[in-house]
This record gives sequence, structure tokens and C-alpha cells, in this order.
Amino acid sequence: MMGYESFLGGPPYGGVNMDFNNSTPIINYVGRPMNFGDITATICDTSGNALFYTNAVYIADATDDTMMNGSGLSPSFYTSSVGWYGLYLPQAALIIPKPGDSTKYYLLHGTVDDSVAYAHHIYFSEIDMSLNGGLGAVTSKNNVLLNDVLIPGRITGVKHGNGRDWWIVFHQGHTNLYYIYLIDSSGIHFYSNQNIGSNLAFALGQGCFSHDGNKFAMYDALND
Repeated sequence: MMGYESFLGGPPYGGVNMDFNNSTPIINYVGRPMNFGDITATICDTSGNALFYTNAVYIADATDDTMMNGSGLSPSFYTSSVGWYGLYLPQAALIIPKPGDSTKYYLLHGTVDDSVAYAHHIYFSEIDMSLNGGLGAVTSKNNVLLNDVLIPGRITGVKHGNGRDWWIVFHQGHTNLYYIYLIDSSGIHFYSNQNIGSNLAFALGQGCFSHDGNKFAMYDALND
């Protein structure tokens, strides 16, 4: 899911969905209330039906309405000032299914917390899809997972080698230090720190794992 809210009419306003359920992606114009900036996070069921999605400001359910208790994410002056548009921070929201529970999900998210354009928190919220008649509800919101000076966004995840749990990576600001967290059936846990490569400032790029999970790369347009 991507694009803009549709209150102003049809194209070029409105949203776009890319459907990967078939061998060739199908691209459709759709009307919906949510506006995406740089952030879009979507989760589907095993049949490819959308369950919920977010722009890191609020969560929408499968009917495109605000999910129960799904507003007010990532509190900050920046979120309040540009919230209607969605946040312009690549990879600042990531949805992870809770290992061992098919109805529950974690949303990891963040914003900008100071005038220098750094994040000071990584948040997580919890969603239970068994609530509200199957449309889901946020059961816990804006829990602070990490306090530090951080590169905003670039929240990157990859499935654990055991095929069940997840590794999550965040980047500290002005350094080459990465925080590594583990998500398993008992919750989200700090695992370790690792120093990799050169120091990064604003990291105007993307973090990504290889398909097999063995390699990680961070692209930054302002650094070599």
C-alpha cells in the first residue's frame, strides 16, 4: 500500500495497491483515508488478505477505518505537525507477527524527537486480531523499547534461522553501532550491540537483509 488519501478526488490523488498474490504484480488505484509519507507498513493473512496497515501515525484496519485504540502513535512535535501527511522517515514502522501466536502482532515504530532530526526512542505497540470482531485492536501502545540518540527509521528485521523468531536491528546516531534485538514467543529482548563499518549521521537511505538472512547492508547517500 502507498500513495495519498482520496478526499481530493481521483488520480493523481488517492492510493495505490500492489497485489503480489499472483506471479505478476497487479497495480490498482484505491480510495482510502490514510496518507502515506515515506512510511508504509502492511500485514496480510496467509491468504494474502490485508489485516491492517499504518503510516506510523495511526493504524487502519481492513475496512480502512482507524483500528480500535490505533491512533496517537509515535508521539512527538514532528508527528503532531505533519501527522495528517504521514511521517517522512523511511523504514520507521515494521510489523512482526508474534512467534507462537497467530492472532497477535508487534508494531515497531519511531519518529523524530529533536530539532537535529534524530530519534530518541524506538517504540513498540501490540495488536490482537482476535478483538473487535476480527478487525483487531491495539492492546498496548507506544511502549519505549530503546532510549538513545538514534538514526530515525531504518528499523530492519529478518526471520531467525530457527524459522520462528525474528532479529531486529536499529542504528545509533553519529556512530557505527547497531542494536540487535530478538523477538520470540516471550516478547522483545535486547540481544547485543555490534560495531560495523563507518560512522553514519542521518543515513538518508535504507537498511536491508539479503534474502537468506546472512548479509546486512545499510545504504547512506551522505557517506561513502
